[in-house]
Amino acid sequence: MIRPTLLTIFSLAIVLSIAPGCGGGSGDTPSPGLTTITGMISGIIRDSVTKQPVAFAQVSVLDASSRGTIAQVMADAVGRFSLTNVPQGDYKVRFEKPASHGIVDVIAQVKDKIKNLSVTMIPAAVTPPTNIDLVFPPPGIKVGQTAQFGGSATSGGQILTVFWTVQPAVAGGTIIGTISADGLFVATTPGVGIVQAQIGQTTATAQITVKDNATVGGIFGIVTDSNNAPVAGATVRCSAGTITTSDDGLFVFPSVAAGSYTITAQSAGATGSAAAEVSVNSVPTVNVQLR
Repeated sequence: MIRPTLLTIFSLAIVLSIAPGCGGGSGDTPSPGLTTITGMISGIIRDSVTKQPVAFAQVSVLDASSRGTIAQVMADAVGRFSLTNVPQGDYKVRFEKPASHGIVDVIAQVKDKIKNLSVTMIPAAVTPPTNIDLVFPPPGIKVGQTAQFGGSATSGGQILTVFWTVQPAVAGGTIIGTISADGLFVATTPGVGIVQAQIGQTTATAQITVKDNATVGGIFGIVTDSNNAPVAGATVRCSAGTITTSDDGLFVFPSVAAGSYTITAQSAGATGSAAAEVSVNSVPTVNVQLR
């Protein structure tokens, strides 16, 4: 079960679909008749000191090479936002609220069906820390399993909440998993990768190896509302069990037997469902949208 912890932070979820063009911002338009694999980016933004939402921050998805804007949106009053039709690729995601929290840049690779990119913003009055203390599990796990990471940073005696990303071990390499707002890593693909903690522009990394799993798989997903914003505290059920989504709307059923599953979710009277086909050594990702 994914539960919020001290490392409660903003999360992005990227859900792949097939759609022409790019909505929610500016960018190149594909030639007529062509389709582009695109994604939805959604999440919440939080203050690294108070862990409260950062309202009305601007979120921009920038091309990693040209720095051109692919998509852009403003977070709402509780720090939530969503962007749709963002093409697959390598990006810099920029979060801006200059008057109170400055700017945070995060590197993101949009390749998976759901990709999390967890961020906190440091208040302008707080000096950014220069060091992060990491607590990490043994470096090797199997596909479908989870591993809990922890990290902390301080500034002027204040404890700051870090955020998490999963990076390839080499440029352009495989993304071997995803990580939630509370630092829970979910192994999705065999290989070697990097789990990175970040606060401001200070980072700390740990290498992790994901091995093949010859017996089971897993299910990973996000619950969203009708506006594509993540839903915290939703109840998620399938024949593998019942869990509650984290503050970033995420859930995982680890070590699930191969088979067909129906995932249902409920929150505040709204319900939704999605199907998942699990095979050995695989972790399908699902988006359960509530209506």
